[in-house]
Amino acid sequence: MPYSTRNNKENEPMNLSIDNRLLRHGLTVLGVASAALAGAADWKLSGSNEWNTAKQTMSDGVPELLFTGSGNGESEARLRTGRFRPGGWYALDFEFSTELKFREWPVGAPFVELPFRREELWEPTAVRRHVTWRFQAPETLADGADFLRCGQKDHTGSVRMRNFVLRPVTPLAATVGGDTPLRRHEAIFGNTFYANEDVATVGRRTEFTAENPLVLRYALPGRKFTGAKLHYNGSNTRIEFSRDGVNYTVIGEHRENGAPFRLLGENDSSAALHLRLTPLDPSMPGRLNHTRLSAAVDGRPLHTAGRTFFVESADRTKPHLSLRKIGFDPETMRCIFTLDAVNPGQTPQAFRIALRDNGTERAAADAVTVAPQECETVTIVSTLPETGERVLTFTDPQLGTLLRADTNLPVIDDLAHGVKLKPAPAGAELWSASSSYHVNRRRPAPEAEAEALALELARNESASRQLVLRGTGPEQPAELLPRDLVSESGDVLPANLFDVRLVEYLFITNPTDETGTTGFWTDPASPVSGPAAVRPGENTPLLVTVKTAPDTPAGLYRGNFELKLGADAVKLPVTVRVWDFALPDTLSTTATSELAPRYIAELQRLGTDAEKREAYNRYLKLFADSHVSPYDPTPFDHPAVTWPEDGSDEVKIDFSAYKRELERVLSTYHFKRFVISIPLPPGIKRLSDPMTPEQEAQFASAARQYERFYEENGLLDTGFVYTWDEPHVNVFPDADRCLDRYRKYAPKLKLMMTPFWVQERWRPRLDIWAFLSNHYVDFTADACRRKGEELWWYVCTGPRAPYTTGFIDHGGAEFRTWLWQTRRYDMAGTLYWSSTVWCDAMKAPGYPARNVYETPVFFNESGNEFGNGDGLLVYPPRAAYEPGTGPLLSDPVTSLRLTAWRDGLEDVEYFKILEKALAEKRSKLTPAERKQFEALLEVPADVAVSLYEYNKLPDALERHRAKLARAIERLNGK
Repeated sequence: MPYSTRNNKENEPMNLSIDNRLLRHGLTVLGVASAALAGAADWKLSGSNEWNTAKQTMSDGVPELLFTGSGNGESEARLRTGRFRPGGWYALDFEFSTELKFREWPVGAPFVELPFRREELWEPTAVRRHVTWRFQAPETLADGADFLRCGQKDHTGSVRMRNFVLRPVTPLAATVGGDTPLRRHEAIFGNTFYANEDVATVGRRTEFTAENPLVLRYALPGRKFTGAKLHYNGSNTRIEFSRDGVNYTVIGEHRENGAPFRLLGENDSSAALHLRLTPLDPSMPGRLNHTRLSAAVDGRPLHTAGRTFFVESADRTKPHLSLRKIGFDPETMRCIFTLDAVNPGQTPQAFRIALRDNGTERAAADAVTVAPQECETVTIVSTLPETGERVLTFTDPQLGTLLRADTNLPVIDDLAHGVKLKPAPAGAELWSASSSYHVNRRRPAPEAEAEALALELARNESASRQLVLRGTGPEQPAELLPRDLVSESGDVLPANLFDVRLVEYLFITNPTDETGTTGFWTDPASPVSGPAAVRPGENTPLLVTVKTAPDTPAGLYRGNFELKLGADAVKLPVTVRVWDFALPDTLSTTATSELAPRYIAELQRLGTDAEKREAYNRYLKLFADSHVSPYDPTPFDHPAVTWPEDGSDEVKIDFSAYKRELERVLSTYHFKRFVISIPLPPGIKRLSDPMTPEQEAQFASAARQYERFYEENGLLDTGFVYTWDEPHVNVFPDADRCLDRYRKYAPKLKLMMTPFWVQERWRPRLDIWAFLSNHYVDFTADACRRKGEELWWYVCTGPRAPYTTGFIDHGGAEFRTWLWQTRRYDMAGTLYWSSTVWCDAMKAPGYPARNVYETPVFFNESGNEFGNGDGLLVYPPRAAYEPGTGPLLSDPVTSLRLTAWRDGLEDVEYFKILEKALAEKRSKLTPAERKQFEALLEVPADVAVSLYEYNKLPDALERHRAKLARAIERLNGK
């Protein structure tokens, strides 16, 4: 948040002086002091040449600004707004849609800019995206800094913008513990304070100058900081520290290695922390990507993250509301809104105030009548059960909307999902949730109820659900014991088909982006080795998984599990519905990722070949159960290659051991794909390197032998060559040489690359395109499919919000929803770069292992964060980080994200099975029946509308999944 993230005046009402000329040119003042700028005639347009233009147009009767670009140049529009209030906060709302390729679409004011690189919207779509952007004006404003601007920079294609609304707002931090205000992206857990400024999102940045430095201030009334340290990520920055905001001391410059700065010693205290950022080189702006601050803090321990509400000023000449304070109770997750109902008139005024959350009424205050020229306090208490961008309005049936407060709630704070179960053991509440859901550690149990812990699945499928115990008494041990379930037909689902795991919480210090927050997030699901602790006021989730066989009889199975809590035990009703169809051993959609034998062996202290093989097979089984194919399924049995020493091309390759192991692995685990790695001649590091004629001949010999082996064993469609990872423009010629050699010497092998976008130069040579999910473009994808090319996509450290991702601190359903988008956009495969990056690149060389339970975020050598959980879908056993000397031959620890990937792949298979059944039974259906079944083959809008507009919860997709299953059964019965 630029220019001082804590303002002494932040609770004062804002006054915005708007140039009256705007009222004559399409700008209207709304009832809550907003200003709408909708294609006003005073927009001043400019373009750098005939190929980069700005125009005023109409679309659907709405004035728009249309910017076009040739890929090299810029065009913009400016609108004078009147003087911004120094230090004032503003919210800018607008809509935009874009066509063709992404570059930058800057929007902002002279002192701050939102570059739309961070949104990375590649998808051509008729859906208009609404954006709300909040920014702060600097304390010192230069002359002429009184306009908004928008446009395009180096963009190929066009972008349309409209419905601009500028709103002055006041940030108000909710108080916790009675008197401690905590902003969004601040938190206190125990007696440690955390603050994250300008949470890193791809391309996001805050710039500052010598004239307008960036000042960050932290203070907690009645508390003092000790032992403070700062991690800074940015460039061209001098960092100064002050206790009083007046006398600053230089503490250093931005660091490339991410090492922290010490602000306060362990025994040194201060009531406030002030940071001032100025550019090292004053001729250029400094840049902040993000800061991470932590400090010990005195006072009563708390366990919560903060919330910021952006409040609009009211028209004070009429009856209005003033929001005095917002309290937040982390135990009940209720907000307490304290308002003043103000009557500036000459007669009594009645107020009947209701709180609406995105249009839904949540609570209402008692009616109050306020005397003339007086005010009365009104209190509204309510949870905010849904997350994301929330617009809170305080309304009166006669007076209308009196106050607006916007906020963004992290998905971990969701209260809308889940069902309560009965009977509950003494000392706990019992409820259940989807496996594709993050259970907030302290959220209350849901109000909705269900009769049983219910799972649904086909034959030859896995299904999981979370059983959650919320402690209401002293800490007690809990244990869940599965029992046989029986169907109405008398068929038995034996207890040994059920697996129970403890879902663990990881403490996330640094949120990946605005979706997350500091605090505890679920992800690892560890094998249960004993009773789990249920603590007062905390949730303990257990992941219950059932795996059916290909011949499991269909039906509804019922029974009771035994649930023990302390000295009490209850019978927990459980139902499992097995649908009357089976999933294939190998699913239709490719899913592939890396397993790193090095880290498995290092952390699990494996020495012998037998130990390494046994351990790796446990990871292979987990991948197989999740329908994910490892890049290398046979790391200990690669073909034995003997290179000639006489310079000839007589390369000898023994495939026998490799063939045996590959056949065993594929027949046992049914992996869909694997990577083919053709070795390079001695002295060659990359296939693009220059080669001597002898080396060229040797590689040609090896490549032909590999191709012949895969062809003779019927594996040409299973194996693929991972030719190049994310080639940048400067290595395009190298990638060309690499592809040319593969095509020349092994033309039948499938070649895959992960470019940032489709390049025509590689079209004749590549068989599989795998690009970042946010780089998808409809017309390009269609062209690839017409040419018979296979399309995959992947997620890694990018994209970030608003896209579906694989981060821990994103919605629990996102990885699963990504597969529904895979269905929607007709993609053949999904790729995740690695599942076992347990290393610490900041301590390179060597990339030693790190404790991923304590540090789930991966840093590169420069200290840049790859996001929480990036490269980490599988965890080593916890015992790997405990003292020990012998080999650790234990099962790996799965994750909720890997489970979500599995479930998404199985969900897509339901679509495939229904599609096939519909094709086979089409002639037996009436036109109305065909239409009904065909409608189910579309991903519904309440699951995903586009790549960046989707449901953060799993409820809608699970409902549609059940509809698919019932439809398959109906068709199979015809």
